[in-house]
Formats: sequence, structure tokens, C-alpha cells
Amino acid sequence: NVVGLHSVKSSVLDIIDKIQVAKRRKKNSLIFPGHYIFQGNPGTGKTMVANMMDDIFKALHVLQRGHIVSVTREDLVGKYIGHTAIKTKKVLESALGGVLFIDEAYSLISGSKSSGSSFGQEAINTIVPFMENHREDFMLIIAGYPDDISNLLDANSGLRSRFTHTIDFEDYSVDEMIEIFNMLLAKEKYNVENGVRNTFKVIFQSLKENSNDFGNARDVRKLFDQVCTNMDSRIAEDLSIVDEYELNLIKQEDLLDLHF
Repeated sequence: NVVGLHSVKSSVLDIIDKIQVAKRRKKNSLIFPGHYIFQGNPGTGKTMVANMMDDIFKALHVLQRGHIVSVTREDLVGKYIGHTAIKTKKVLESALGGVLFIDEAYSLISGSKSSGSSFGQEAINTIVPFMENHREDFMLIIAGYPDDISNLLDANSGLRSRFTHTIDFEDYSVDEMIEIFNMLLAKEKYNVENGVRNTFKVIFQSLKENSNDFGNARDVRKLFDQVCTNMDSRIAEDLSIVDEYELNLIKQEDLLDLHF
């Protein structure tokens, strides 16, 4: 039911097949969930797929608890020498039986030592042995831009080899962005005036071609929220609008003054 992400779906299905066959070959042996790299641009569904994989691996009886712990740099890095290792280990232990998802993981090594990257290195050095010593107990997923992820993996000589799979998240096409927009419309039960979808198609095409920080589905949701705000403001000012269809109708004028 997920829009787009065809290569991601293929990769996840391959992983499921591999695990199911391994369970048939070794009926009484532990099957390790593995550790994963999710690399791609913002808004390509990395967090969503991490949650889905948590559910999938629980259903496959590879993860015992099947819960997901989502963290960023701030959740792992401490304020003084020695504090980071304690803090990071506590987070790692909380993920046992489930998934630890580190978003924007490359931020652990960003910045100068004075800004705390040495503490980020301490977090990485704590994570690496835990990945190996508890590889049957949890799944680690790190997410970020491809180049930044590559730099992160170079921060510890043993880090790269601990990951079993890299999954690439491709950008959404304009048609897929329209499909996401239509799903948001259906969820809110909104109607649209003729031409609104075509206007959005032009907007999405412009975003994809010209934006320096193209946000994929994130941009779709952001623009949808702006349009809904404009629609509500227009309707609030016109007390003559009482018809249910009109109260839920997005018009072309609601697409004016969008920020993208």
C-alpha cells in the first residue's frame, strides 16, 4: 500500500525470503535479524519503512518484542567525557528485542571536536561492539544521505562490516507525489476544484527540478497543510458557505501564496 519505493520493496521482499528459507533450513537455530543502512534524501519514507520492518521481523519471530526505539544524536551523546558511553548503552539496551533506528546518524561525527564530535565518536565506539555481541537480540538501522553515511562508516574500522544490507531510497516521481496528495485528500475527505490537481503537478515538477533541499513526501504534506490552512481561512470569512461539499472544497485560490 506504500506509494513508490519500488527498489525498497524489492529489497525488503528479498530479505524476507532469505529469512524464511533460513528458518526452513535450520529449524532450531537462531536467525539473526541483521543490521541495515537506509540511505536516501529526506521524505523518502525511511522512518516509515523502519516501522514496517519492525512489524515484519516480529511476525517472522526473529525479533522477540518487536518494538522500535527512534533516536537522534541528542539521545546518544552526553555532556562530558564518559557520559556518552553510559547514555548510548542505555539506549541500546532499551532496543533489545526490537529495532533501534538512528535518524541522521551522520550527525554523530559532524562538527569540530569543540562542538562535541568527539562525544559522537564515543557513541559510535560503544555501538559497534554492541552490534556484534547482541546481533541475535536486536536490529540497528541507521538512516541518512548516501555521502554522509559513507563518511560515518569510516569513523570506526569495524562499523561498515557490521551492516548486512544497504537499502537505497529513491526520490518520488511527480506522479507518485500526486498519488500521495490524492491519498491525503481521501483521508480528510476533501473535494478539489477542476484544475487543482494539474496545478499541483506543476508545483511538484518545479520543486523536484529547482529545489536545493527537495523533501519528497515531506514537501507534499507541507504544501497540503498550507492549502488546507488557506481553505479554512477562506471559508471562515464567508458565512454563506454552509453546503457540506463546499465546506470541504479546495479551490484554485487556496493554492495562492504557497511557500515552497
